[in-house]
Amino acid sequence: MKLASNQISVYCFTVLTLLTLAATRDAAGQVEEPKRKGGFGALFKGRPAREAVGHEQKLETIRTLVLDSIPEDRHYRQLLADSIAITYRNSKFKNLWNSRQMPDRLFQHLSQHLVRHGLPEILALDPNSFSGLPRRAPVNSRDLAYTIAIADAGLLVRLGAVPPSMLWANWDAGDRPGEDRCTPDAIAADMLRISSYRKFEAGAAIDTMASRNWIYRELQNGYIASLRARANASRFPQVPDPASTGLATPGQPYPYAGALAENLAMRGHLNLPEEERRSLQSVTPALADAIKSFQREKGLAADGIMGSGTWKFLSINPAAELKKRTLNLHRARLLPDEFGKRYLIINLPSAELFAFEDGRHSFTMRVVYGKNDSPDFHTPVFRDIMKEVVFAPYWNVPESISTKEIYPKLVEDPTYLTTKEYEIVDTFNDNATVFELNEETMAKIATGELWLRQKPIAGNALGKVKFLLPNQFHIYLHDTPSKQFFSMSNRAQSHGCIRLADPPKMAEWTLRHQGWDPPRITAAMNAPAQTREALKDPVNVYITYFTTFPRPSGTSAGEFVLAPARDVYKLDEKDAGTLAAVLP
Repeated sequence: MKLASNQISVYCFTVLTLLTLAATRDAAGQVEEPKRKGGFGALFKGRPAREAVGHEQKLETIRTLVLDSIPEDRHYRQLLADSIAITYRNSKFKNLWNSRQMPDRLFQHLSQHLVRHGLPEILALDPNSFSGLPRRAPVNSRDLAYTIAIADAGLLVRLGAVPPSMLWANWDAGDRPGEDRCTPDAIAADMLRISSYRKFEAGAAIDTMASRNWIYRELQNGYIASLRARANASRFPQVPDPASTGLATPGQPYPYAGALAENLAMRGHLNLPEEERRSLQSVTPALADAIKSFQREKGLAADGIMGSGTWKFLSINPAAELKKRTLNLHRARLLPDEFGKRYLIINLPSAELFAFEDGRHSFTMRVVYGKNDSPDFHTPVFRDIMKEVVFAPYWNVPESISTKEIYPKLVEDPTYLTTKEYEIVDTFNDNATVFELNEETMAKIATGELWLRQKPIAGNALGKVKFLLPNQFHIYLHDTPSKQFFSMSNRAQSHGCIRLADPPKMAEWTLRHQGWDPPRITAAMNAPAQTREALKDPVNVYITYFTTFPRPSGTSAGEFVLAPARDVYKLDEKDAGTLAAVLP
């Protein structure tokens, strides 16, 4: 049949209309526009703009539905809404879940696995309770309900039940080294990955969203072990303090060998039949090995002897240990997934620095940090980037020290500045103006209008080298002439900055990719004038506060010991109050 030109136009328009009406529908029953490449689609040049507007309207509707569905106390509400909207946009607004991935008891599955991450099961959301979702939403309402419940559980384990600033107020105050998965796009990518699993598993889904750093991983393992220990606490046989009964020594008789063997077996350190355990009368090789295993777990010297030091760990209340480990697990959520190629972790309660490169533990070093006499002296918990090493440095005296400590000495002895080789300056830059001491400049020192710096001398408070990570707190790492503090168990002894036990080692590790060898470092440290070296490969620095810490015990990334640490700033009590609703 041959058609006239006007008939052809009508025919084409009719075909196009039918194609549009026959467009595929998504699971929510909404029309999904077919893709057009040239041809009839080219006749409608305004269509892409209208489609973009339509997509944005869908995204905004999804955001609103999510915000209306989740509890108002979720501190990540907007992030959750944005992430879910992007997830559906990236899936072209189709269903994320098939029938095999949508168990009726999803709430119970999510609840069970929240507990494995230190969160109460009651926090899980039940998709069956989202009765307010409209049927004619941009996506299938049941599918959206499941997405909300799964994504919410994932962000609970990823970000925690309280905003990070309520635990570590300054953690995100400046530079934020490390790689996080806390953007809507990254979370959406995780959600699409979860929905691609052939068979949905709540545990795998939550683990995909959870923190991936090694500190979180080790603390979670310890937390799960503490869960089991608390469940078995009433069954643990009691072992008396060796201080009153005598040591349990390998190869020697011990009247409580059976009870000790049973206790260690229930903790997973001894694999002997029950009859053999109960009949022990001495510390056999197997029992000695179990004692060593327990000691290594607690970060103790593994000598196989049950003395009072080991016994104190054996007698720790399992409920108290579980609470402490849970508290520190919540702190570990604040850390990035990847710390970087080269990084330092300084754990204040441990008073130790741990250096890592290419995923391997390079060395551990003792540090001295801010004393607890006053909050003004506390070393803040924060993260930043080391960018420069300064040899034979000036000590730029903090205003609080110059006005409160040095000025009164200057009043008593006008020669104090000369004796200690301080200079009066108007700035801490290299081109600072140096002033003579007189009544006017002395008055300005008292008010903080002029500052003090100490020349690079043998008694300089910074020692012979400092490592700069520019930050608002004026905290850096440095040498010190006061070496006696490193042998103390309580090393909270500084005014806030972090003193290093072995500065030459730190300088060698920091600069070894820039041609600095030990002789050159020694010469620079002992030079009469200050020199600076910018780092071509900056080092990420994380100053943390963990009172239970997975202390690296070897050079590989998999050897750690969960060790207790001193709560010198009494933050456990504060943070326990903040996290009261989620702690056991």
